[in-house]
Amino acid sequence: MATGPATTSRTALPLVATLLILGLAFWCVDIVSPTLPLIRESLGLNATAAGLVMSAFFGGRLLANLPAALMVERSGPRPTAIVGAAVLAVGSMLAALAGGEAALLPARALQGFGVALLATAGLLSVLRALPAGGAAMTAFNVSVGIGGSLGLFASGVLTNRIGWQGVFWFSAFLGAVMLGTALVARPARAHSRPGAA
Repeated sequence: MATGPATTSRTALPLVATLLILGLAFWCVDIVSPTLPLIRESLGLNATAAGLVMSAFFGGRLLANLPAALMVERSGPRPTAIVGAAVLAVGSMLAALAGGEAALLPARALQGFGVALLATAGLLSVLRALPAGGAAMTAFNVSVGIGGSLGLFASGVLTNRIGWQGVFWFSAFLGAVMLGTALVARPARAHSRPGAA
């Protein structure tokens, strides 16, 4: 039986796997903020370059929104999450190895690109697993909120113990966990609300 957009558009990642991936993805969003002073000092960045460390990440997320939407529609949430996790992991490793602004900023943009793919795949999967809109958005927001809070906490612990590079290595580890989760998760049939197209 042939598969294509008509088939993949009705599938979703399992709900537990989706919430785990969303939480870990947004863990990687806020984890860098507390390390900015150390990054600036270590790499000799001026105030503008230090600000670009965060801007590059969100710029990557912004640019990835359209490709993420197209990919999740054509291929489904699982392949989108797999690519997103791989891109996030690679971007995190490159950021950990960066010796200056020229290497760090593109790596941060890659991280943002990966998170955008993961967020799109995760949100669509939650909406398909929990077709009641309120329940879906509650699950999404709780998972994202927990991930963001853990990111801020972990950043302080990691920075104090192993330096700012450790924050990026940990993000790469989280990317690998998300990649493994998406690879082993079996796509689930999406639920639909009565009368929903």
